[in-house]
Amino acid sequence: MPFTQSQILDIKALFKEGVKDIFENTKFVGHITNLIAKSIDKKFDNRYSKNLYCEMCGTKRENMMLKSRINKMEQYTRRNSVRIFGIPDKYDENIQAIVLNLCKDKLNVDLTAPRIDRVHRIGPWRTQEKKRGIILKLTNHWYKEILLRNRYKLKGRGHEYSPVKILHNLDAIYINIRNKNVV
Repeated sequence: MPFTQSQILDIKALFKEGVKDIFENTKFVGHITNLIAKSIDKKFDNRYSKNLYCEMCGTKRENMMLKSRINKMEQYTRRNSVRIFGIPDKYDENIQAIVLNLCKDKLNVDLTAPRIDRVHRIGPWRTQEKKRGIILKLTNHWYKEILLRNRYKLKGRGHEYSPVKILHNLDAIYINIRNKNVV
């Protein structure tokens, strides 16, 4: 049964009045406004937090890559260096002369001053009887190899240099990697 014209007008009037009552009710409007605001915030936060998360992951990846590159560069600069441990520490010593004497007398290696780029003790000097390590940087990788090949001569000879050890100058990361590969 179809509606008459007057019935349609009555329905429209009732509908307008109901909608007007709904929007005049501040509780209802406030509730709807809060729901809409929360929905917008949630969508915005999700997009924003996803972007931040992606950016953070990219930054972490870049940071790890840069750390790796720096470490490789540092390792390359250590290529010509060795660490020497076990030589007694004295105040105001000529460490270069001590290393040259060790190489000449005990290792039978003809190492001269021009072949040494740098030589120094590791860490600050202390008054206690402490044997600080020595870093010896040579001008050529070949000289390092010669020292490392002849270091066996320092073992068990009963001389003043018997507790002396000559090692590669490696970073802690590479030392851990080498130890894991050896086992």
